[in-house]
Order: sequence, then C-alpha cells, then structure tokens
Amino acid sequence: MCPSGAIGCQKGLKAGSVIITACMIWTDIRRHYPHQWLLVEALLAHSQAGKRQLDQLAVVDAFSDGEAALRAYLRLHRDAPARELYVVHSDREELEITERALLGLRTA
Repeated sequence: MCPSGAIGCQKGLKAGSVIITACMIWTDIRRHYPHQWLLVEALLAHSQAGKRQLDQLAVVDAFSDGEAALRAYLRLHRDAPARELYVVHSDREELEITERALLGLRTA
C-alpha cells in the first residue's frame, strides 16, 4: 500500500536498468534520498491556484549532480512526452511547481 493510502502501488519496479520506487509522497522521498537530485514522475497530481500539487510520486532515478539529472529528464521526455516528469532536489522541504502556459500553441 502506498504511503498516501492508494491501493496497488509497488516499490522496486524495474524500467530498463533503472529501478523505480513507485507511489511515494514527498516527505518519504526526502527521507529515502537525502541530498540528491531526483528525476521524479507525478503519478497523481492536480492544479491549484497556478501551482502543480504532486500527491503521489515515483522516483525514476537519483543523481549526485543536477546536470546529469537534467540530461536524463530530456532523454526520457523525448521518448515519452506525455509523462509528467520533474527534476527536483531532495533538500527542498516543499515542492513548489508553478504552472506555465505554453505560448505559441494554437488549436484548430
């Protein structure tokens, strides 16, 4: 069971050579991955007052430097653009993610 109470979450999922810790909340992630750059995926999220609230997360990978984390993000985002991925540092007490409008996109 997920720390947030969701049923069906697992830890230790393997995606290629990367082990994903699935369905965690930010406080648990900070405890398990201290002082690291993380590539995380939002499994359950919502928007509130222009901010993205990440309710359940999966840690895709951990890095010692932000540049390596960003390169991994760019690779994964290129291959799967629909996934909601973020690069964050575990020293942050709160995740504060501001939503941005995509300028230049038009609908038919």
